[in-house]
Amino acid sequence: MADNPASIGQRFAWLQAVARARTTATALRVALAIASYVNGARAEAWPSLRTIATWCAIEKRNAAAAVRALERAGLLVIAERGGPRRSRRYRIPEAFLETPLRCVTEHPCGVSGNTSEVFVGGCPDLC
Repeated sequence: MADNPASIGQRFAWLQAVARARTTATALRVALAIASYVNGARAEAWPSLRTIATWCAIEKRNAAAAVRALERAGLLVIAERGGPRRSRRYRIPEAFLETPLRCVTEHPCGVSGNTSEVFVGGCPDLC
């Protein structure tokens, strides 16, 4: 794992990828929960499944299933737990930390945007 910090833009890029990967709405909500806990310095988070489930207003087993689905899709890296009764560590995959981000002032469709809008991999097809 590189020591690249996970900026807000990189977390957003990761969430965009989760949304575009045809994941379930529950998996997207779980990704949002994990992203909200990511430590910017190491791109890791360690909320418990109970915390994730509470954050998403879902059952713990559904949170666990969504985490497994994100891992199978290559959208989440799960590190082993440090021991019994300890939370797993979740990492944003390195591909999202190395993605060059670019700010645009005009949307490719011609809609004006502001310079804080970040589009990764082209037009987000929001128009």
